Amino acid sequence: MSTKEEGGLQGEIDGLARQVDRLITTCGQLQSENDQLRGTRTQIAREKEDLVNRNREAKQRIDRVIDRLRNLDPN
Repeated sequence: MSTKEEGGLQGEIDGLARQVDRLITTCGQLQSENDQLRGTRTQIAREKEDLVNRNREAKQRIDRVIDRLRNLDPN
């Protein structure tokens, strides 16, 4: 193998090594972003559950008020 061929091969290897490094960096960034999104999803699910519970309680209070008002009606 000539020096020119070895240099070309080394250049290809170096280029591939840089691509692998970029892929590793990108994978790390995506993993971090994925972890953040999972945390956000968990937080949103908790907030949704809380809102559903509060909505249910509000509906129950409204139903009780309506029942009391109906009981006050002389008709």
